[in-house]
Amino acid sequence: MKSFSFGLTSRAAAALLRASLPLLGAADLEAVVFRVGSDGIPPCTHATLPAAIAAAAANGAGLDQIYLSDSVTLAATLDINNQSVEIVGGFSDCNDNTSEFSTSVTMQANPGFRVHGGTSSRPVNLQSLQVIRSGAGGRILQIEDAATVFLYSTLLSNGAATDGANVWMSGPSTILFISDSSVYSGDATGLGGGVYCANGGTVLLESGRIGDNTATSGGGLYLDDCLFNSFAGSTVDAVCPTGGSGVVCNVAASTGGGIYATNGSSVNLIGSADAPATVAENDADEGGGLYLTGAGTTADATDAWFVDNQG
Repeated sequence: MKSFSFGLTSRAAAALLRASLPLLGAADLEAVVFRVGSDGIPPCTHATLPAAIAAAAANGAGLDQIYLSDSVTLAATLDINNQSVEIVGGFSDCNDNTSEFSTSVTMQANPGFRVHGGTSSRPVNLQSLQVIRSGAGGRILQIEDAATVFLYSTLLSNGAATDGANVWMSGPSTILFISDSSVYSGDATGLGGGVYCANGGTVLLESGRIGDNTATSGGGLYLDDCLFNSFAGSTVDAVCPTGGSGVVCNVAASTGGGIYATNGSSVNLIGSADAPATVAENDADEGGGLYLTGAGTTADATDAWFVDNQG
């Protein structure tokens, strides 16, 4: 019998995980706010995001915050190694303490963000960002080794890779938590245009959308021995191209337009009468909305909405 490290199957459990973010990053030293912008001229503390990440790592295991007041270009992979940090966009300048919009992050690396959890899970929070691949860039986000990544009010878009164009994650304690965010328009030549998850990871879609991604199999998500819980959805009539939430508008050339699950993966769609968990307008040759294969692979739906999937 397959066991998962995070068997969250209720909206309340997801809310508890979200609320636990500051606790997961309990400080060894006092947490610090670093401010990126204006060429590092005070009150800005750093001119670049990589420099702020390095300073946060040197500060110890506390949940440091990095506020962005300028747009960012990542020409090289940003490695976040066994540290707790919040990267928050939307500040007008380095004096500002209120995030009011999304900051643009142009991603020219492959991957753009690589998060390593190390021996214990430390949370990384990406908030109020628009991370978009450009030029020779590849995958947007790679999650490894017991890492936990939270996406709040954030867009990951236009990633490109063989597997896991926007997000690639692997490991029994890797967790991706998506809230009011979009994993959008990733293009995988192989598996998992939006999210590729393997080896016991957990993907939680609290709100927002995994949408408009393409792959050979698993246009929206490819799950290999992983857990996927989705609470996201709506009853809007026009889902594509930009309406609605949930797993929507994804395309697979072969199998699993919305979700491909194999090798003992578990898919749980948990909605409500007003906001059913939605899998809509996905397309594939076989299994437009959901494709299940392999021993022990399961799916369960409560107040879910499957509509206009093709294949």
